[in-house]
Amino acid sequence: MSSVAASIIAKCNGHAVVADICGVHVTRVYRWTYPVEKGGSGGLIPSRHQALLLKGARERGIDLRPEDFFDPASSGLAAASELPRSAA
Repeated sequence: MSSVAASIIAKCNGHAVVADICGVHVTRVYRWTYPVEKGGSGGLIPSRHQALLLKGARERGIDLRPEDFFDPASSGLAAASELPRSAA
């Protein structure tokens, strides 16, 4: 199962790059992918690091967007292709 943190880490080219952008040790970035029960953040990136990641990714030419920090499956938001079409 992929998580928001795992997909952002992959998009940013790895744990070391994310750690460098956020100014944290690489083990902290790994913990973001761990379940809460094992001392992680449950696959979510803490909010205090999100703006840093967006800025750092932009500076490195990585296409990271605010919506990447949200899991559409758990938010109840449907993809545009899944929305009902209005009758014309």
